[in-house]
Amino acid sequence: MPRAVPQCLTMLDLVKSVASAQTRVIFALPSLTEGLGAALVAAHDRLPGRVLVVVDPDERVYRVGYGAFQEIKEAYGKGMPLLARHGLRLGCGLIDERAFFLTQPPQLVEAPPDPEVHPVNAVYVEPQIALAFLRGIANGPELDDVLSPDPELSSEAQEDILDRLANSKNADLEAPKALPITDEVLAVTQASLAMAPPMDFQVHRQSMVYTSLLLYVVVELTACRLDNREIVVNKALLPLLGEKADIVGRRSFQLKVDGDLSGLAEIRRRTDILRTKTARSLGKPYGTVLLRRDLDVFEAERKAIEALIELNHPEAIRAFKDGLAPQVEDIRHICLEQCLHTMNDQDIIQALRPQTKDKKELARWERWMETRPSRPDMAVPLGDRIQEALWNNVNQMMRQLTKPKLEVTIREFTLQQMNEDEFRERLLDAFHDKKDLAPFLEDRAVIGKKAKVGSDDTLGLFDEDPAF
Repeated sequence: MPRAVPQCLTMLDLVKSVASAQTRVIFALPSLTEGLGAALVAAHDRLPGRVLVVVDPDERVYRVGYGAFQEIKEAYGKGMPLLARHGLRLGCGLIDERAFFLTQPPQLVEAPPDPEVHPVNAVYVEPQIALAFLRGIANGPELDDVLSPDPELSSEAQEDILDRLANSKNADLEAPKALPITDEVLAVTQASLAMAPPMDFQVHRQSMVYTSLLLYVVVELTACRLDNREIVVNKALLPLLGEKADIVGRRSFQLKVDGDLSGLAEIRRRTDILRTKTARSLGKPYGTVLLRRDLDVFEAERKAIEALIELNHPEAIRAFKDGLAPQVEDIRHICLEQCLHTMNDQDIIQALRPQTKDKKELARWERWMETRPSRPDMAVPLGDRIQEALWNNVNQMMRQLTKPKLEVTIREFTLQQMNEDEFRERLLDAFHDKKDLAPFLEDRAVIGKKAKVGSDDTLGLFDEDPAF
């Protein structure tokens, strides 16, 4: 008998052991991995009534990658005896006189083990221990048949006759612990998997390398510029720009900032640092990422920028408005010259008519009109009226100015439809100043390596120890 030592048992090992079975094969596993179903069907054909498998048929098993639903479906379709035991996660095998326990890593979170690190996922046990476990999870007539006495098996590998009778009697009295899988059970699982198919396990495992390392971020600063503002002037104030054919005269004036807007410039500068130095862009299609360990620094700077907005923006608005007076005066002069050039006396007088129903104001205008004012006399109130209209436009423009807003979106990292090698290269290039990043990524390799053919370093679960 081989030593009861920790072992690494691959799914290929299971397939080989089933193919070499002589008397019986019993498995209790969350599910069947690729190739194992066909091996069990062949064993069932070779050893009729001496092969039994207990699995968990729940769709969650296949969604996290404990096995392949297609293996269960095909084995069932070919008459392979299958029992359903919901919640089964600890694997157990009894092949001829060899008994063992093993675990299957869910492929969603872990790749097949790398033999170079001497993994451990299985251990031999005495057959009586495996027999007791199998009775504990699947005691019933199906198990009774497979465990019936066999002259080719030693007494140590079979149940004691009194224990067998007691177990059989208990199975008749108790509710079944594992029922045969049915068409209905498989149909429910298949429909669920069709509705929400399992993820690409390799992509998800690759993503896990970066999930604890990175966050996706989007940083946007809105409404933080005053150097692109303009004032729109009414058509009546610029009559010489009249339309010709399909050409429309431009009636807007760019406003030059004459005040101190260094506060807004500081907000923009620190925002740029936040999204290019604290966080880093990896380019399309990867976007901008932040090292999770830098999240506290990121959030502290984000709050500092928001405090700057509260402090600096009102000051910038006041400085901007204070610097507009000379510009408005220049625009007023242009408008006044055009109006005086194109309007006759009567047009100017009517243009100065108060836009009100106040009788005193109207009476005052009528008395002024009766004095037959000269054009220089008309120019003064006309200039005042134009200046009032311009400042009304300025105030309207100022009301449309909104306070800058720092919009930050942070979400968990995902890696979908990406080239993992290219992504790692982009990441290392973007964070080239983070010298501790490269070793981290190298240490977190997630794709299992192929076993070395012919290696003598590891004793297989079904290998005889040459020392015995």
